[in-house]
Amino acid sequence: MRFGKSHRLPVLILAVFFILFPPITVYCASPVEAIRPIQVAYTGYNAFIEQDYNGYYEGYGVAYLNKIAQYTGWKYEYVPDTWLNSLDALEKGEIDLICSAQWTDDRSLKFEYSASPIGTEYSVVCTRKDNDNIYYQDYENMDGARVAMLTGIYQNDQFAEHAREKGFSYQPVYYPTDADAEAAVLSGKADMAVFGSLSRHDGLKMVDKFGPAPFYIITSKENSEIMGQLNEALDSIHSEAPFLEDELYQEYYRSDEPDGKPPLTRDEAEYIQNMAPLTVACIDGYYPLSYADEDTGEPAGIYPDLVREVAALSGLKLQLISVPEGGIPDQLILDKEADMVAGALYSQEMIENPYIQLTDKLTSQKALLVTRQGTNVYDMDELTIVLPATYAHVQSLLSEALLKHHLIYKNTIEECFESVILGEADATIQNNLVANYYMQMDKYKELSLVFLQSLDEGCCIMASSGADRTLMSILNKTISSMNSSSVNQIILKHTTAQPYEETLSDVLYRYRFQLLTVLLCTSLMVVLFLIYSRQHTRMLLRLKEQEAYRLMAETDELTGLMNRKPFYEKAVRLIEASPDDKFQIFYFNIEHFKIINDMFGIHSGDKLLCYLAALIKDWCGTHKGICSRFEADHFVAFVSGNEKYPEEIMELLSSALKKYPLDIPVSITCGVYQIVDNEININIMCDRAHLAADSLKESHTGNIAVYDDSNRKALIHEQIVLNEMDEALSKRQFHVYLQPKYNMATGEIIGAEALVRWVHPERGIISPGEFIPIFEHNGFIAQLDTYMFEETCRILDRWRSEGRQLIPVSVNLSRTGFYNPNLCKNLCSIAEKYSLPPALLEIEITETAYASDNNIIHERLQQLRDSGFHILMDDFGSGYSSLNMLKEAPIDEIKLDMRFLSAGDPCGRAKHILEMVIAMGNKIHIPVLAEGVETKSQVDLLKSYSCNLAQGFYYSRPLPVEEFEALLQGAQKNK
Repeated sequence: MRFGKSHRLPVLILAVFFILFPPITVYCASPVEAIRPIQVAYTGYNAFIEQDYNGYYEGYGVAYLNKIAQYTGWKYEYVPDTWLNSLDALEKGEIDLICSAQWTDDRSLKFEYSASPIGTEYSVVCTRKDNDNIYYQDYENMDGARVAMLTGIYQNDQFAEHAREKGFSYQPVYYPTDADAEAAVLSGKADMAVFGSLSRHDGLKMVDKFGPAPFYIITSKENSEIMGQLNEALDSIHSEAPFLEDELYQEYYRSDEPDGKPPLTRDEAEYIQNMAPLTVACIDGYYPLSYADEDTGEPAGIYPDLVREVAALSGLKLQLISVPEGGIPDQLILDKEADMVAGALYSQEMIENPYIQLTDKLTSQKALLVTRQGTNVYDMDELTIVLPATYAHVQSLLSEALLKHHLIYKNTIEECFESVILGEADATIQNNLVANYYMQMDKYKELSLVFLQSLDEGCCIMASSGADRTLMSILNKTISSMNSSSVNQIILKHTTAQPYEETLSDVLYRYRFQLLTVLLCTSLMVVLFLIYSRQHTRMLLRLKEQEAYRLMAETDELTGLMNRKPFYEKAVRLIEASPDDKFQIFYFNIEHFKIINDMFGIHSGDKLLCYLAALIKDWCGTHKGICSRFEADHFVAFVSGNEKYPEEIMELLSSALKKYPLDIPVSITCGVYQIVDNEININIMCDRAHLAADSLKESHTGNIAVYDDSNRKALIHEQIVLNEMDEALSKRQFHVYLQPKYNMATGEIIGAEALVRWVHPERGIISPGEFIPIFEHNGFIAQLDTYMFEETCRILDRWRSEGRQLIPVSVNLSRTGFYNPNLCKNLCSIAEKYSLPPALLEIEITETAYASDNNIIHERLQQLRDSGFHILMDDFGSGYSSLNMLKEAPIDEIKLDMRFLSAGDPCGRAKHILEMVIAMGNKIHIPVLAEGVETKSQVDLLKSYSCNLAQGFYYSRPLPVEEFEALLQGAQKNK
């Protein structure tokens, strides 16, 4: 290669650099990255790894590998081949990775598997779409069929076992590729073909589906360096992008999924073909669940759209009709006003009713208690609760505690809300979606919501008891085949994606006081005109008094800023006055403001709020904006869309707070929403700015965040988890994993900690980090804690019945559960149910949870300890540990968080503090167990400090119960 003059200086500099710093001293990326690209074998699965017409690679597997490359820096070379050739090449070291391998014992001896799967694959059986001889799970007509199979794939063994279970035989015909197997079926050389579900075959129809199994990335046993980097990347992905697999499935499979029609038998298909149209009644007035469209009069809402989806998927001829609000579903059936009713409540009374029958649930939502703000329903011995009339026939949905109160019924939802507003009732019970819809109305914003753990509203389709059983079977199959994504999209369409639109009556209600004022003033003017000479002075005084009251209503008493409502109104007027201008909304939040109030008193907190309010008001005045104190320590500003403004005001506020005379640093965060669509409701704009501000709580990467679609996606992901949590609990998808606790001196297993894992039928094992924060936020965590406690009791009871040696098992309780005054009673009742002594069941609470509200939690812990439970302080050292906590907290053991050592230690004090904490625990006779122990050096260090109890990956990861039992049995035999 020749270099021009312009290249000589860089080359000279580079040469000098390598002389001064030879390559041996330079630490760079791994040799795999530096030498060559990672070679990935693939077999041509559509939508998994495939080349487009430009030669670029795309698909689920490619996207996942590209995500991994963000952490490893890898480049890839894709090598096409058959499955058997790919496995042979991987074993010989000719390639590096295969991305879609299920676990088998034989393969595990030859290959290294990734620590976690990257998806789940089913076994599917397909035939030609025009093959009318074989229907879904038609095993009689499958008998003796010629079945095309791919050589050496995991699904072959699954199908063989499946055929034995179902009692049919087949003739296998083996092909090297998917395309060859599909072509054999299309050409008639084979009757059916067996594939993995990652291989999409839109030209065929599915006639069986079974055996979901996770799939992994594999490499050769000699390639441990690649697998180490891969597992580190997967750990980061699961932590930072927990919904990646769902998103990739939606992108590469869901959008191109076959028509999704339910698998029907021959009789069911003939029924649909020959059936007469059936009418389905949809009851008006249940926004957004079921209502009549104002323009067309046709049924609209979530329930009608779910029925339309059922009709589209099944082919059933269903005609939707709208009936007036207040209609009772079973009465509509008995009066023969319709063949079926959509959205009927799924209840025991209806199941046992001899005149009707119900389908499976279309969807299920939580019911909420709606009451006036300031009403403490827990302190009231008897409540008057108003319910929709449909609840009069389904009281089995109500808990025993609710049935003890005085219940009244109204025909419409609006009548229920009005009864609460007017004081006729203390509360109403409403579906979560209905409650949130109505609470957007101005006249109901003074109401508040209370979560009811025991009340779920499941909706279904109701038919008469004489309805054809074949029809009911088709309906249930179709409901089962509807994926949660389709249901969620319908719900989001009528909720998040279609917010409440104000009506003329809403506007009139909002301005009712102003209209009344105008009316009164007009009347007064007429009267004053007649008696002007005598009443002139009185009129002026009254007008001044009214103005003072108006200012009081619109102004925050503490700071003098506008309240929320006038801020909304003025912001809307500014947008309407300048529709072509760009505006933005800032949402300010003082970090840890509660600590300021607690440490320095409410008076100091109020002074700080007034100080910040004055700064924000002056800045907004200078920039022709407006501002408001929304609540507590939250301020909102509305200004023009100058992109420099966020940095400008945050620099002003941050500089001022640094000089503020307080003994602790005060910081503030700002969420920014840049208005691009003036039609969006102003309160939603402010909510989006609030979402952006909230996103800073976990990131710690700055003090300004701008709203984007990721905030909305996070809400959608959260909604998916919320929609699935109840079904997951009822179907026992939450599994107990046990992590052993060791005596380091003897090597003996002295106990275990029960940890939750969500084993999803489609997404595999879901990390607790994906769902625990959501459950803690919505209160469902209390139900999960109780479930985990009882599952642990069930395991100990089984061990006892099998004659195993019992060891204590600790169960984590969240802070939410400690606010239940019956916590101790409930746990004791569960332990008694399994005849277990409380000493075998240890209760773990984190240090930060105890510190957050130590008065109430202290009382609950004392009750539990007095009842015989052992109390463990978890994560000690990860928060702000206090000597008072050790002195006062009713605890029996400290779990010392070893992450204390890995945190920043600029003064080199960590090990000395660790030694002193262990010594202090020994001195006050509180055992110290080190958790998170991962290395031999940590074990030696702890032993040298006289700490003998440990738990962590050095000894064992959390294990499924069966693996833990084997580990415990082996340890006891070796004693």
